[in-house]
Amino acid sequence: MLVTLFGILVCGSLFPSALGRLHGGLVEEASNKGLDYITSHITETGRYNEPSAREDLWYYYKLPLTLSLGGRLRDANLVLNHIKCDFMQPDGDFRTSPDVKSSIPGSLEYYQYTNSWIQAEKLFSSMVASN
Repeated sequence: MLVTLFGILVCGSLFPSALGRLHGGLVEEASNKGLDYITSHITETGRYNEPSAREDLWYYYKLPLTLSLGGRLRDANLVLNHIKCDFMQPDGDFRTSPDVKSSIPGSLEYYQYTNSWIQAEKLFSSMVASN
Protein backbone atom coordinates (compact mmCIF):
# COMPACT_ATOMS: atom_id res chain seq x y z
CA MET A 1 0.00 0.00 0.00
CA LEU A 2 2.79 2.44 0.87
CA VAL A 3 4.41 1.97 -2.55
CA THR A 4 1.11 2.76 -4.28
CA LEU A 5 0.61 5.81 -2.07
CA PHE A 6 4.19 6.84 -2.81
CA GLY A 7 3.48 6.81 -6.55
CA ILE A 8 0.28 8.82 -6.17
CA LEU A 9 1.88 11.26 -3.77
CA VAL A 10 4.95 11.87 -5.91
CA CYS A 11 2.93 12.38 -9.08
CA GLY A 12 0.42 14.57 -7.30
CA SER A 13 3.10 16.56 -5.51
CA LEU A 14 5.47 17.12 -8.40
CA PHE A 15 2.92 17.94 -11.05
CA PRO A 16 -0.16 19.22 -9.21
CA SER A 17 -1.24 21.86 -11.72
CA ALA A 18 -0.69 19.81 -14.89
CA LEU A 19 -2.24 16.64 -13.52
CA GLY A 20 -4.97 18.61 -11.83
CA ARG A 21 -6.01 20.05 -15.17
CA LEU A 22 -5.74 16.70 -16.93
CA HIS A 23 -7.65 14.68 -14.36
CA GLY A 24 -10.00 17.25 -12.89
CA GLY A 25 -7.91 17.53 -9.74
CA LEU A 26 -8.38 13.86 -8.79
CA VAL A 27 -4.66 13.06 -8.57
CA GLU A 28 -3.91 16.05 -6.37
CA GLU A 29 -6.93 15.26 -4.20
CA ALA A 30 -5.81 11.62 -3.85
CA SER A 31 -2.29 12.79 -3.03
CA ASN A 32 -3.54 15.09 -0.28
CA LYS A 33 -5.81 12.40 1.16
CA GLY A 34 -2.91 9.95 1.23
CA LEU A 35 -0.66 12.49 2.93
CA ASP A 36 -3.37 13.34 5.44
CA TYR A 37 -3.77 9.64 6.26
CA ILE A 38 -0.04 9.07 6.66
CA THR A 39 0.53 12.18 8.79
CA SER A 40 -2.41 11.30 11.03
CA HIS A 41 -0.38 8.24 12.08
CA ILE A 42 2.93 9.99 12.77
CA THR A 43 3.55 10.71 16.43
CA GLU A 44 5.42 13.68 17.89
CA THR A 45 8.48 11.42 18.14
CA GLY A 46 8.27 10.48 14.44
CA ARG A 47 6.97 6.98 14.98
CA TYR A 48 4.62 5.70 12.26
CA ASN A 49 1.79 4.03 14.15
CA GLU A 50 -0.50 3.10 11.26
CA PRO A 51 -2.34 -0.07 12.39
CA SER A 52 -0.84 -2.40 9.77
CA ALA A 53 2.72 -1.02 10.12
CA ARG A 54 5.37 -2.62 12.29
CA GLU A 55 8.30 -0.96 13.99
CA ASP A 56 10.54 -2.15 11.18
CA LEU A 57 12.92 -0.17 8.96
CA TRP A 58 11.01 -1.32 5.87
CA TYR A 59 7.96 0.69 6.96
CA TYR A 60 9.98 3.89 7.33
CA TYR A 61 12.67 4.20 4.70
CA LYS A 62 10.58 5.98 2.01
CA LEU A 63 8.37 8.00 4.32
CA PRO A 64 10.57 11.11 4.67
CA LEU A 65 10.84 11.74 0.92
CA THR A 66 7.16 11.04 0.39
CA LEU A 67 6.30 13.55 3.11
CA SER A 68 8.82 16.13 1.89
CA LEU A 69 7.59 16.03 -1.69
CA GLY A 70 4.08 16.46 -0.40
CA GLY A 71 5.06 19.56 1.56
CA ARG A 72 4.88 17.91 4.99
CA LEU A 73 8.40 18.91 6.01
CA ARG A 74 7.83 18.88 9.76
CA ASP A 75 6.57 15.29 9.64
CA ALA A 76 9.40 14.29 7.30
CA ASN A 77 11.95 15.63 9.78
CA LEU A 78 10.22 13.87 12.70
CA VAL A 79 10.41 10.56 10.82
CA LEU A 80 14.05 11.15 9.81
CA ASN A 81 14.92 11.79 13.44
CA HIS A 82 13.09 8.62 14.49
CA ILE A 83 14.98 6.63 11.86
CA LYS A 84 18.28 8.05 13.13
CA CYS A 85 17.49 7.42 16.79
CA ASP A 86 15.86 4.00 16.49
CA PHE A 87 17.36 2.33 13.42
CA MET A 88 20.87 3.74 12.94
CA GLN A 89 23.45 1.37 14.37
CA PRO A 90 26.85 2.35 15.85
CA ASP A 91 28.53 1.37 12.56
CA GLY A 92 26.28 3.81 10.62
CA ASP A 93 24.14 1.10 9.04
CA PHE A 94 20.36 1.32 9.30
CA ARG A 95 18.76 -1.84 10.66
CA THR A 96 15.60 -2.75 12.52
CA SER A 97 17.75 -4.19 15.30
CA PRO A 98 21.47 -4.94 15.67
CA ASP A 99 21.00 -8.39 14.12
CA VAL A 100 18.11 -7.80 11.71
CA LYS A 101 18.02 -5.49 8.68
CA SER A 102 14.27 -5.96 8.33
CA SER A 103 11.76 -8.68 9.12
CA ILE A 104 10.25 -8.32 5.64
CA PRO A 105 11.06 -11.32 3.43
CA GLY A 106 13.40 -10.41 0.59
CA SER A 107 14.71 -7.24 2.23
CA LEU A 108 18.21 -8.70 2.46
CA GLU A 109 18.35 -8.92 -1.33
CA TYR A 110 18.29 -5.12 -1.35
CA TYR A 111 20.46 -4.55 1.71
CA GLN A 112 21.86 -1.14 0.67
CA TYR A 113 18.60 0.02 -0.91
CA THR A 114 17.11 1.26 2.36
CA ASN A 115 20.36 2.99 3.34
CA SER A 116 20.53 4.76 -0.02
CA TRP A 117 16.96 6.05 0.31
CA ILE A 118 17.57 7.32 3.84
CA GLN A 119 20.78 9.11 2.82
CA ALA A 120 19.04 10.70 -0.18
CA GLU A 121 16.20 11.86 2.06
CA LYS A 122 18.63 13.37 4.55
CA LEU A 123 20.34 15.23 1.69
CA PHE A 124 17.01 16.43 0.28
CA SER A 125 15.90 17.59 3.73
CA SER A 126 19.10 19.56 4.29
CA MET A 127 18.82 21.17 0.83
CA VAL A 128 15.23 22.24 1.51
CA ALA A 129 16.19 23.60 4.95
CA SER A 130 19.04 25.67 3.50
CA ASN A 131 16.79 27.44 0.96
